[in-house]
Amino acid sequence: MHHLCFISYILFCYFLTPYLFDIKEYLKGKSKKGFIIGIIFVFFIIIIFSYFFKFYFIPEWICCYIIGFFILNIINILNYSEKRILKIFIFFNFIILNVLHYYCNYINSNLFPKGITLKITQWSQILFAIVAFFIVYKREILSKKLKKILDFSGKYSYDIYLAHMIYVKGALSVIF
Repeated sequence: MHHLCFISYILFCYFLTPYLFDIKEYLKGKSKKGFIIGIIFVFFIIIIFSYFFKFYFIPEWICCYIIGFFILNIINILNYSEKRILKIFIFFNFIILNVLHYYCNYINSNLFPKGITLKITQWSQILFAIVAFFIVYKREILSKKLKKILDFSGKYSYDIYLAHMIYVKGALSVIF
């Protein structure tokens, strides 16, 4: 079961998606400020809700899904200077959290308690994903060569995963 740990996240996000879609449609009718405040409110409600289930979920990963769900809408309603401020803020936090992450995990593991070090690690991973998204988004939806490679790998990646699991762990690894 260890290699299927992500299934609970997929199911929870599958459960959340219709509600997030309805919230997004409702917030589209609001002003720019109302839209952003609404997204922040939803974000914090989901964080609080997911902490009740922290034994089943890592709340930061659910937050990553929510950020991914709304990020294009946020980018599309911001003007150039607001986008620039958002990107600088995210990149600055990405640098700080990753420096702290590597320092706490590899140089001085006693700097913070383990719980804080774990949170730093999880949020640094999420900010890494957001920065990677911005880099890809900046490239204007990828070059043609890279798009072909990603389309090919996306088409066959699940089959490769299943074949790998069957080969490494045996035929019953996909079932259990």
